[in-house]
Amino acid sequence: MSGATKESAKYGVVNTANQEAVTQTDLSTFTNPIYPNGADPWLEYFEGNYYLTTTTWTSQLVMRKSPTLAGLATATPIHIWSESELSRCCNFWAFEFHRLKTEKGYRWYVMYTSGIAENYDRQHLSIIESQGDDPLGPYTYKGSPMPDTWNIDGNYLEYNGQLYLLWSEWVKDEQSIFIAKMKNPWTITGDKVLISKPDYEWEKSGMKVNEGPEILKRNGRTFMIYSASFCNTPDYKLGLIELIGDPLKPESWKKSAEPVFRTATGVSGPGPHGFFKSPDGTEDRSEERRVGKECRSRW
Repeated sequence: MSGATKESAKYGVVNTANQEAVTQTDLSTFTNPIYPNGADPWLEYFEGNYYLTTTTWTSQLVMRKSPTLAGLATATPIHIWSESELSRCCNFWAFEFHRLKTEKGYRWYVMYTSGIAENYDRQHLSIIESQGDDPLGPYTYKGSPMPDTWNIDGNYLEYNGQLYLLWSEWVKDEQSIFIAKMKNPWTITGDKVLISKPDYEWEKSGMKVNEGPEILKRNGRTFMIYSASFCNTPDYKLGLIELIGDPLKPESWKKSAEPVFRTATGVSGPGPHGFFKSPDGTEDRSEERRVGKECRSRW
């Protein structure tokens, strides 16, 4: 929160009361980690409990459950998925889990990046589906939207009754964000559409990067907040784009000319992030998904 700018408050991306509280705090002594060694956290609040996943870098996916945020720090990791298929067995990172309505009722979909054991050259998205309406599963493997290309940081957009997939991939020397329509939560259909690439100088520090797209719906408006510049530098930051029309038309994504979070007041590289609801459903809260030494933008 200490990297927030006036632009972030303008668009309702952060809670201004929290922003003011941080401004008045001695940031040299303020720390608030839930789980100190967990890159890429993803949080959801569901039926009285918080659920948390973090990057494991292994072939295992675990989840923590607690009625309080503080309790997640000591919650027992619960194993929910592992993988042995050589094409997607290893280097698990950046899990997200979403509750979607299906013909069978509500199901949870965990989307994660994984690939081969040898290196990170074949990382791609995979999706598993819960057998019931429990974030802890059990789960069934459903597939990969794009198994034959390098793609990371998948996220869903539900808009006017249609489900879309957002993700990041490299095109020449630029890592950019794409969207495609989905016919189910693990299969894309139609053409992929480029909706954001590194246009501004503040998106090109270290490497030309747009990644980590996350959707925030607030007061009838739809925003995509994303990460820009190379994640292994203090210049890693968050940008903001508002959706103002058809999601499959690039001109419908109106990008802010300035970042909404950047290095400030002693906090460096505020990077990937996510949003979760407060217990009463009235607030959108953000968890920072900083990767630090475990930067995985490109290897």
